[in-house]
Amino acid sequence: MEKIKINDKIFDGTMKKLSQNHVQLVFVAGKKPKEAALKNGFCLVDCKERVYCNCLSYTTIYRELQEGYILSNDESVYIEPEEVPVVEPSAEELAEQEKQRHILEQQNEIDALKKQLASSDYKFAKMYEYSLVGKSAEYDVEVLHRERQTIRDQINDLETELQSLLI
Repeated sequence: MEKIKINDKIFDGTMKKLSQNHVQLVFVAGKKPKEAALKNGFCLVDCKERVYCNCLSYTTIYRELQEGYILSNDESVYIEPEEVPVVEPSAEELAEQEKQRHILEQQNEIDALKKQLASSDYKFAKMYEYSLVGKSAEYDVEVLHRERQTIRDQINDLETELQSLLI
C-alpha cells in the first residue's frame, strides 16, 4: 500500500501506470478523495511523508472508477463507446449460414479424399515401371483399383451434392 498525497491530505492506496499518459489511483474503500481535489495532480510519499514521486501533471480525470480514478496528463477523457445493438439473425440468414457451413464441410471432405487418392498414385507408376522391366508388381492391382474407385465414387457423389447446394 502506498501513500498518495493530494494537496495536503494523505490517502492510502496504490498507483499503477497504465500508459505513457494514464495512471490509475485506487484508494482504500471509502477513502476516495473528491474529484476537485485532483485538479493539482498528486505525489507519492513514503511513511515519513517525503515525496518520492511527483505526478503533478496528472490533473485530468480520464475516467472515474468505483474505488478510484484514472488520470491523464494530456487532457484526454474517456468516452464510453456506443452500445452496438445485437441483431438476431433471421431464419433465412440462419438457413444460409447452415448452408454455407455444409458447403464448406463438403469441400473439405472432397479435398481430403482427393489427397487420399493422390497419395496412392505412385503405386501405379511403380507397377508400370516394374512391368517394363519384367518384374511382378508388389501391389494387387484389383484391390488397389477397387480402393481408388471407391474414393472416386465418393468424390463424385460429394461433388454432385455440392453442385446442388450451390444452385
